[in-house]
Amino acid sequence: MGIGQRGPLELLCAALTGFAIVVGVVLLVVVSRQREFQVDEVEHLHAAYNIRDGRMIYRDFWQGHPPLLYALLTPLTDVHNPVATYRRARILTVTLLLATIALCSLAARRLGGGWAAALAFALALFHTTLIERGIEVRPDGALALLIIGALAIELSWHGPLRRFSVEALLLGLGGLLTQKAVLPLAIFAMMWIAAAVRERRPRLIIQPLLLSLVPLAIALAVLAAMGTAAAFLRDVVFSATSAVTRSENRGTFSPLGFLIVEQSRNVAFALLAIAGLIWIALRRRDNAARFTAFVALAGVVALWASPFPWPYVQVGIIPPLVVVAATFVACASGRRAPVAVVAVIALAGVTAVPRLMRKGAGSPDLQFATLREIARLTAPNATAFDLAGLYFRPDAYPVYAMSGDMLLSYVHGAFPRIVPELHRNAVACVLYDYRTSALPAEEKAFIGSHFTHYGGNIYLPGADLTRAASIEFEVLAPARFRYEGRGAIAVDGTPFTRGLLTRGVHHISTIRPATPSRIVIDAPPPALTGPPSLSLFPTFD
Repeated sequence: MGIGQRGPLELLCAALTGFAIVVGVVLLVVVSRQREFQVDEVEHLHAAYNIRDGRMIYRDFWQGHPPLLYALLTPLTDVHNPVATYRRARILTVTLLLATIALCSLAARRLGGGWAAALAFALALFHTTLIERGIEVRPDGALALLIIGALAIELSWHGPLRRFSVEALLLGLGGLLTQKAVLPLAIFAMMWIAAAVRERRPRLIIQPLLLSLVPLAIALAVLAAMGTAAAFLRDVVFSATSAVTRSENRGTFSPLGFLIVEQSRNVAFALLAIAGLIWIALRRRDNAARFTAFVALAGVVALWASPFPWPYVQVGIIPPLVVVAATFVACASGRRAPVAVVAVIALAGVTAVPRLMRKGAGSPDLQFATLREIARLTAPNATAFDLAGLYFRPDAYPVYAMSGDMLLSYVHGAFPRIVPELHRNAVACVLYDYRTSALPAEEKAFIGSHFTHYGGNIYLPGADLTRAASIEFEVLAPARFRYEGRGAIAVDGTPFTRGLLTRGVHHISTIRPATPSRIVIDAPPPALTGPPSLSLFPTFD
């Protein structure tokens, strides 16, 4: 078939591929705007708020992640407008994800030509894990960009020492995003070692390894000047080491379950990636293709080195697999590449598009309403507590975000006791969610005796008077309270309906019983109604 005969078919396939890419980008933007914020995203956004509000990371509040993500988020943070801050953060992550997808396309073009590049772009857009987790406000998306950036440099630049040096700087920078960056750094270091041995040039490994430490050295120097270097090493470096080595019982688990679930939603991609790895091993002799396959396969294997391989960890391993799959389809199909590319995109879209449309039909409105309600009901200097950070207020407890493994460590004494901190910091607002619901009995008892449900997931200072004729009620900070009920009560022997209560313990007695009946802080009527929702944060479904 001549060039003229192929032209219309290629043009049609190009148009269909372009249309699919546009659909994928639209779905990406819609999902990023409409999907609820996962609990870790809230943690990171609250850390940026803390820094923007004048608190020092690793000194004034606990944080188990390196600082670079917060350096990116802080300029986007408005302490008086949490909702706008959340929106801006997702714009940042979408930008990084699109850059990652573009680099996948560039790497695939280097290995398989233009059709491989187009397919890589589309395959990435129609991989539900990459899109759902890549839009999240967490360090893994930025790390994925650095990994595929290092791979693109390996496929595009000449001169091994220059390539390895820039790759080392990129992956070393990833270490300031997340401790998991040590895994891709180790994978690339294997190539540097092999090249150094093959060419008998020790500098090919010594220089990259030294350069990979430069970002950490700069960060340590800055943190030392701030007086927080020791805390950074303790809470970020040594804590991660204990989790990886399993020296502490922190609820680690295997990645296999999540890996199977996530890839079962992307069956066409998974099969093509596996076929591509086999095809490169058997048919390609060039080092570029083989190294790409090695990075992709080693990334999957490295999941077993992660102590907590949640689905978002897969964001870093998917881009090299995209390059492998796209290269295989474009090259193995030969002159039929245009048709093969369109067919593969259609297969990938069969499962991806319906799921992404469902995710795009979600809404963060309840989370945003909670943020606004806390800002409306509490003063800017009032402290809040929920172990996730869904508030732009100072923390009543310095370890404001506590996952399940950290709560396990807390029970065994790894962190300060919560009750004394809440008491000392006069906590003014408590959010009920799946984390606060998992607190031990002592902490739950303190919250239950000092707070009452106000609306949605929000609890404000107050006490239920329905079940007892008299109680001792402790006011943590001076405030105006009011009585809600059809009966009558006395506070410290004086009839009470509304007024200022000083800090300390007050005796409340029932003069005329009524049900329901309570004393509560004198705040505006709640905008959120109904019982608290344990589904305030989306789970990994």
